[in-house]
Amino acid sequence: MAEQDWVSERFAEHQDRLHAVAYRMLGSPGEAEDAVQEAWLRVTRADTGQVENPGGWLTTVVARVCLNMLEARRNRHEEPAGALPPEPAVPHASIRPTGQAGPEDEALLADSVGVALMVVLDELTPAERLAFVLHDVFAVSFGEIGTVIDRSPAAARQLASRARRRVQGAAEASDAARSRKREIVAAFLAASRNGDFAALLDLLDPDAVFGEVHGGHAVATFFSGRAQAARLALVDGVPAAVWVHHGRPKAVFRFAISDEKITGIVIDTDPEGLRDLDIVYLPRRRQGAASTGTDLRLSSCTLAVHDLDEALGFYRDVLGFEVRDDVAYEGTRWVSVGPPSQPHVRILLESPGADPGVSPADRRSIADLMAKGLLDRLVFVTDDCDAIFEHIEATGAEVMQEPINRSGGVRDCAFLDPSGNMVRFTQRSR
Repeated sequence: MAEQDWVSERFAEHQDRLHAVAYRMLGSPGEAEDAVQEAWLRVTRADTGQVENPGGWLTTVVARVCLNMLEARRNRHEEPAGALPPEPAVPHASIRPTGQAGPEDEALLADSVGVALMVVLDELTPAERLAFVLHDVFAVSFGEIGTVIDRSPAAARQLASRARRRVQGAAEASDAARSRKREIVAAFLAASRNGDFAALLDLLDPDAVFGEVHGGHAVATFFSGRAQAARLALVDGVPAAVWVHHGRPKAVFRFAISDEKITGIVIDTDPEGLRDLDIVYLPRRRQGAASTGTDLRLSSCTLAVHDLDEALGFYRDVLGFEVRDDVAYEGTRWVSVGPPSQPHVRILLESPGADPGVSPADRRSIADLMAKGLLDRLVFVTDDCDAIFEHIEATGAEVMQEPINRSGGVRDCAFLDPSGNMVRFTQRSR
């Protein structure tokens, strides 16, 4: 009974590694689970009295099971497993900030291992697969590998070396493709942030699709001036964009690319799904000298409002602002406005309840602050403060301050928008 308990404890201790070995060998979560179960049946019937290295022994048992399954698959002339599906989720997602040592290299290495195993499964013999996976991925010695495949350590080394040469060629091609995808996604984010409509059109396929938005022109219109809080990242090893709010990932944008054009963008906002993703945030690549700040321009800002249509009635109809965006997507409405004289500036009008992560208590607090005019304020420069005041007052808007002169040759006035936000208009003496 004590021996059985010892076997159970050691198997549970190494089960994650055993499943990883089987998955990398077979390329299928289902087959990997079958292999681990078969290995468990074998070890429960084995004599463990002479086992000195439980982890190594259990690995060789699983490896023998996988080798038998691969040889059986080969004898039945089954099609190889092909592209590895996503590896089964670990208990906790790994979201690593850029500041940690080498996160990008780790993610790229993990992704290239997946690519390598595609080649192994497609082209190598079972013995070559086992030698390559056990040695190059799991650091098993050639002596131990030799006992599994009934070859000498030198022969096992030769099998792994032959497999490695084939794998490296495929991995290099995959690295190049992955690097190009990163460049395209990074260029898309930069064009979106800067409101560079022409650059967005150039990156998008004419028939590009984003949810219910169809066509490159429509998708470019939707994203132009956005992506202010989106960050370039590797999501499960693949270049993507992540929208971050209060330091947490709220949405992941995945890109389908064909012939170096973005053909589709898919958004994932499911909190449960996001927690299971491996996200590595990537730094933006800098070119030339560091910025001194003199090239900075305001692109967008957010203004909390009670009612979008009511807010549009003030900013569009009273102030004469242009509506830059008014798009509905998955239950959310994106509305932004801006002054005609500043076409690249967007003021995003947002309801406090738009973010599903905001609690009811926080929504009430935001609403109270808005009602008191303490949450947001906008300041605009005008050539004629009195004319602006007369125009806005005539519409019935709530006056907060009539035009007055201030020190430094400044004359200004202020109103409250329908949501209680202060809007101030300033005129400076010439």
